[in-house]
Amino acid sequence: MNVNRHLQGGFNPLKYVPICLTFSAQTSANQVQDLLDAKCEKRRKGIFGPSAGKKYILFVDDVNMPLKVLTQCP
Repeated sequence: MNVNRHLQGGFNPLKYVPICLTFSAQTSANQVQDLLDAKCEKRRKGIFGPSAGKKYILFVDDVNMPLKVLTQCP
């Protein structure tokens, strides 16, 4: 909660865009990629990022929470 409060009010909004990700047991890699892609804008072919002159600050909460994918060994 303290980090989120600092991210929302502690940085210059003209230079920085905070993105907070909270993982849960149901969070998938595709969901994370879709969320990050939605925040980015296309600069030129194949190049994506924040708006011109801004930087993203990414805070990831509960990295250890996503569901573990089990693979079978041959």
